[in-house]
Amino acid sequence: VTSLGFDLKKISKVDFQISLNKIIKTKFDENDENDVRAMSRALRTLNKNNEAVQLESKYAESNPKSSLAEEQFIANLAKAESLKEFSDGVEKFLVQFPESSQRERIFSALITGYLQDNRYDEANGLINTFANVPASAYAKLALAYADVNENMTEEQAKKDLGKALDLMNLAVEAARNDSNTNKPLYYAPLEWKMNKQYSLANILEIQGRVLLITGKLDDAFKSLTESKKLYGNEAIPDLFDEYIECAIELYKDSLAFDAANEAIIQSKDDDEIDNYHKLLFDTLNMQGGYENYFDSLLARAKILRFEKLETEKINMNVELGDVVSLTGKTFQLPMQKGKVMVIDFWSTWCGPCKESLPAMDNLYSLFKDSANVVFASVNIWEKEEGNDRLDAIKQFFGKSDYDLPIYIDESNTLPYKLGI
Repeated sequence: VTSLGFDLKKISKVDFQISLNKIIKTKFDENDENDVRAMSRALRTLNKNNEAVQLESKYAESNPKSSLAEEQFIANLAKAESLKEFSDGVEKFLVQFPESSQRERIFSALITGYLQDNRYDEANGLINTFANVPASAYAKLALAYADVNENMTEEQAKKDLGKALDLMNLAVEAARNDSNTNKPLYYAPLEWKMNKQYSLANILEIQGRVLLITGKLDDAFKSLTESKKLYGNEAIPDLFDEYIECAIELYKDSLAFDAANEAIIQSKDDDEIDNYHKLLFDTLNMQGGYENYFDSLLARAKILRFEKLETEKINMNVELGDVVSLTGKTFQLPMQKGKVMVIDFWSTWCGPCKESLPAMDNLYSLFKDSANVVFASVNIWEKEEGNDRLDAIKQFFGKSDYDLPIYIDESNTLPYKLGI
């Protein structure tokens, strides 16, 4: 609470430090992780880092399965001086924290270390010694094997591509099984379901890419089709590229053209997709001129972008606070819910803000008599505080005769709540 008050500028830095010095002298439960974390933060803020480290280490030693112990283990892993030391540390970490939410991140770092040393086969042998390997780890290694270069012999390239395919099969299996794992507490049920769905879609897209490289077109198209279905409207641009290329190779021109249309409408096309689109339009002997057809797709894409933006804005869950007028009167923004609210943020040191105020004032004059429209020109992020801030604002306006309602966000938190 003390830290939050300081962050919101409710208390001064001096008062904040005085409060912290009082806090670190109070009794607390050394077996309660929240208490330990709070005390550790207070100590670090006061530059008592050694005491904070000792406190955390003591708790982690007594509670080896705790979140704090896990964080310390990861911090120590990052200090490993060799790949072997890191690899051994990862093995111990996975034994101590088998359900860690950082599991995927740890495996990714492990595989990356081996790939940087071009020790692909060692990495392949190593991950086979672990249980429940994340799909992304298999996929990262598979992509490395699939990156065949011209210096390889034909036999070596064939072996590496075979390993890539085997690894991608393991990746897909792991991704499908991962959907059955327990949901972490910080995920909402629907969010967790979508997260797992998109993760599987991503792995299937990579599998399709690897299968394309190996020339297994039918299998590639099957993986890419499933990936595209799972992604829905969230399909990534690379997936459209690969799907269209594979469909054309399989003489599925109608499906390729439909996918190109979809990519353009969803604003996920690139030059390659646009070129394919023009080629397919001619190949399928579509009626009418191509330019008009293409422009109609671009128009639909623009409409969809605006609709998506509008939906996102309408569905924003924002907890608005109060602002204060220049005379000290509180204006409760939450009470204006249901009305059209125009909020103009500005600072006295901002040149463009000053230039925009006349236009905002003119706009206000058009709607000031409407009961359904609310204007608030809100001062934020000033260098001064208290009366000095108020004096700066009054000097900023000088003798101007703006009718625009002027307010101050004393905590400077409103813009953050609105994503400014």
